[in-house]
Amino acid sequence: MCDMSQKRSAAWALATLLGAAVLEIRTMASMRSALPGVKCDDYIGRIGMLAEINHQFSPALGLSDERLREDTAVRALEWQWQVASAEARAWITAVLGRDGSSVAEFIDVERIEREMARMQNEKP
Repeated sequence: MCDMSQKRSAAWALATLLGAAVLEIRTMASMRSALPGVKCDDYIGRIGMLAEINHQFSPALGLSDERLREDTAVRALEWQWQVASAEARAWITAVLGRDGSSVAEFIDVERIEREMARMQNEKP
């Protein structure tokens, strides 16, 4: 577990999510079923969901400039939160929660929710 006296970065969140996804995907692929305790009728669909959540995280993590890496990680996490299904958001929340973190530590969830609601209201 990480030293809680230091603020975690969005890049840390991406790396945590990416690592958890790879482990879960690898396990489901070898078991040919969902993980025990995970409510899922379609493990192939879940593998797809995990890949979709994480596919744009690795480029952010590869940036050598720390500030650029963090800014890119925040944008990637914000975008993913905007487009994620309820199931995907629940997975993100659960994975970050395992280490005592919350997605709201890294992105402004309330602002994103307000913007999404406003855009829904503006649709013809």
